[in-house]
Amino acid sequence: MRRLDRYHRRSPKYSGDCVSYEIIQKVLPSGLTVILAPRQGTSIVSEVFVVRAGGRYETPEMCGISHFLEHMMSKGTKRRPTALDITREFDATGGEHNAFTSAEMMYFFLSADAIYTELIHDLLSDRILQSQFAPEAIESEKGVIIEEIRTSKDDVSANLAAHWFKLLYGNQPAGRDFIGTEKTIKAMRREHLRNYMEKLYVASNSAVCVAGRIPDPVRAFEDIEKFFAGMSRATPGLLMAPVVERQRKPALLLNPSPIGQASILLGVRTYGLTHPDHSVLRVIAALLGGYTSSRIYLELRERGLVYEAGMSIESQADIGDLAAYANLKKGHLIEGLRIIMYHYRSMAAGEFSEGEVRCAKSYLIGSRKMDLENSCDMAMDLAAQFALCGKALTFEERDRRIEAVTPADVQRVARDIFINEKLNLAIAGPYRRGLEEKIAKILSF
Repeated sequence: MRRLDRYHRRSPKYSGDCVSYEIIQKVLPSGLTVILAPRQGTSIVSEVFVVRAGGRYETPEMCGISHFLEHMMSKGTKRRPTALDITREFDATGGEHNAFTSAEMMYFFLSADAIYTELIHDLLSDRILQSQFAPEAIESEKGVIIEEIRTSKDDVSANLAAHWFKLLYGNQPAGRDFIGTEKTIKAMRREHLRNYMEKLYVASNSAVCVAGRIPDPVRAFEDIEKFFAGMSRATPGLLMAPVVERQRKPALLLNPSPIGQASILLGVRTYGLTHPDHSVLRVIAALLGGYTSSRIYLELRERGLVYEAGMSIESQADIGDLAAYANLKKGHLIEGLRIIMYHYRSMAAGEFSEGEVRCAKSYLIGSRKMDLENSCDMAMDLAAQFALCGKALTFEERDRRIEAVTPADVQRVARDIFINEKLNLAIAGPYRRGLEEKIAKILSF
């Protein structure tokens, strides 16, 4: 990833009918990146701390440590010794706070009225720099996470997603469920958390992203530099595990489940977020299942096969996938799979109109503009761009990349991704004899 220059990087303004956006990026002397997105017409400010860490930085023995660390960073600091001390102080603002862990990043956010901006800086930096990891809190949280693991096994959607990544990437970090296992969680110790954090929670590997009401960006940079002054300037001590892709033919993972519907993910491995054709993938996903008039959604609904269906597009820095998801009516699994495969083939054959492509592009641009109305979503989006791409693109540039997609691009990329060597199907639902043989006849381009 290209290192950001050590000066303010100001973007052209993105102008809508009612509001203007600007992205200002700077790398502080410590190496910490700060990204600001001031918004007019709002009283809310949202702040995200993001670090390149997560499931793909874990060994098998330490699987789940990132997610465990996320939990522990709300359990007490030097100045706020308990979780209650942290939450009670912020709850008085009426704001929102949460944290998330993924394969490639961890982020923590606070969102509240802008009059509490200094408190937000203080609370967020205190958790990042001064979390204590008390042994008794660690032991208590093990029970919480183990219950979370057990609950996720009863959640059909969560379980299906875990099986999907296992199907795509097998026994490597990208294929493991980074919530961990009961065995790895029980083995966690304070020194494990400290060691992991010291290796990754360093300034050059992190960013603070702020969106919303920022009346004085210069002061915002100064305040963030002050509050996060204690961040380590060391070089990151862990590297993200690369992915080895060995698939040569269509793959199926069937998870028998005593539920009436068949929940499926049927799709293909694609490209990472930094790939030049990522915008084309987004157009394909939208055209196939992004909105109520899109192809797969419309046909499955009109045939009465589903209530919920659509397309998902998962993008990490270097890998990705595109998949149709659906909860298919009992007894209609095969029919639903045939419909989805038909539409995949039609994309590769160029059987779509210029108007459909234009509609998909317009949908993507319009829905993103709606997302920008929420300062928290905006800050998290900027954080993800930093973690995965190394910089935040301007909103204009992202729109230009979507606008530039042509019908020829759509067919070219569809031909590249809709092939047997990339095709995968994960199913959770009722099982009957001979099902694999019936599916095998469908699961081919």
